[in-house]
Amino acid sequence: MEKYKVKTNKGITLIALVVTVIVLLMLSGITISMLTGDNGIITKAKEAKEKTKQAEQEEAYALESVLNSINSSAPSTDGYNESKNVNSPKITQGAFSLIKKEREQWRRKTGKTNSRSHSCLFCG
Repeated sequence: MEKYKVKTNKGITLIALVVTVIVLLMLSGITISMLTGDNGIITKAKEAKEKTKQAEQEEAYALESVLNSINSSAPSTDGYNESKNVNSPKITQGAFSLIKKEREQWRRKTGKTNSRSHSCLFCG
């Protein structure tokens, strides 16, 4: 009797290797286009960076505007207190004295006196 040799496959066929390489090329092409395309991740990151810089500039302008309005409307006789990092205006200066003055003018004009049971800066 003759012995038949049984052939066993112990490797990858050429077709399987080609299919694998093609799939990997397709995946890499999709990945590269997602990164660098017009609507890609890198483009979106650059746009976000520009928008962030613009928003920072707008915020700095708005804060400067608020600080200017605060400094111009409530001047401080003591000025800036560096140890506390705050302006320290006296209460008798600025808007409170204006409110008191207007209240007194209204009382003189109407002839009304303070009918409240309490006394505060605004009511008298």
